[in-house]
Amino acid sequence: MNVLMTGGGTAGHVNPAIAIADTIKKKYPEAHVAFAASTERSDKAEELLSRTRYSEYYSIDICGLRSPVFHPGNLRTAYLMLRSQSQAKKLIRDFKPDIIIGTGGYASWPLLAAGARMGVPTLVHESNALPGKALMQVRDKVDRILVNFSEAAELFDRPEKTSVVGNPLLHGFHACDRAEARRKIDADGKFRYTVLAFGGSRGAMMVNRYVFEMIESMAKKNPDVLFVTATGKDYFGEYKEKYAKTGLDKLPNVRVSEYIYDMPVQMAAADIVISRAGAMTVSELALMRKAAILIPSPNVANDHQYKNAKALGDAGAAVYARESEYADGGLQARVEQLLSNEQKRTEMRERIAAFACADANQKILAEVEALLEKKEPRA
Repeated sequence: MNVLMTGGGTAGHVNPAIAIADTIKKKYPEAHVAFAASTERSDKAEELLSRTRYSEYYSIDICGLRSPVFHPGNLRTAYLMLRSQSQAKKLIRDFKPDIIIGTGGYASWPLLAAGARMGVPTLVHESNALPGKALMQVRDKVDRILVNFSEAAELFDRPEKTSVVGNPLLHGFHACDRAEARRKIDADGKFRYTVLAFGGSRGAMMVNRYVFEMIESMAKKNPDVLFVTATGKDYFGEYKEKYAKTGLDKLPNVRVSEYIYDMPVQMAAADIVISRAGAMTVSELALMRKAAILIPSPNVANDHQYKNAKALGDAGAAVYARESEYADGGLQARVEQLLSNEQKRTEMRERIAAFACADANQKILAEVEALLEKKEPRA
């Protein structure tokens, strides 16, 4: 079985692809899996894949459209869209995939479109409630569309080929035990609580600002609380300097990094998680049953992160507010309130569990198998 995974840009596209690949390899160890993403420097695919078993990686010359449509940079995009199609066709002829699986991001478009035209079975998975442009462009071409949210299924508007299956999660999120995770991050048992904060693979300006202010105010006064935060690639240099200037980087209960590569361990160990409200993060929080403070991004289409956060908040499964409401100590107040209220944290953990879809990986595998069964054998 030759499987070609395609999806890139942010970790939100790459990690689902890795999760699907892991699920396939677990049942079919002999499967030959390769990944393809874009050549853009901002693409996280190659970096994230370098930490996995998947060494076969291909690059496609493609970039996303800029707004407005008449932006001068879109002349380059138009050229690359033509170039990427020939690259995609060559890769498909050389690799001979039995199936192409796309998880979104502009790099997935050329391979899915070319693969469908060449008769290769194609399947896509959309994690967000609002489908991305790349997958919307191929909705008529691909064989199967799998989604996390029913809202996405409605927007794809292809009910005959669409199924709601949940989000594929890395296997570490299924297997990581809290007690074991605590031992890994706090071998000496120094800390009573752990607060984990992050804002995405590239980072989030306001999340970093609020988290820094919260840690600056709380860390010295609360030595029994471990603060773990990832700034994201775009902000690491700036905040590494800020934490150093204030001496926070010398405190044993403050850990700052660019990106958290062992997220299942860190999340399992956390008592409180502070994060954006993207679809993958929400799914991970639900599966891990975490008490969460959500800071939805105001910079996403149709405000879909706020809708994600509100759905959890209205069910008593998370704390949420508009980004601006965390200013002036707003984040610190919410963290302190949760740390002091064990019953509230317990209730939130129980209620967020209702949003988990533990068998999403297996549902997706079943869809892959069904599509492969229909595939005509190679000549």
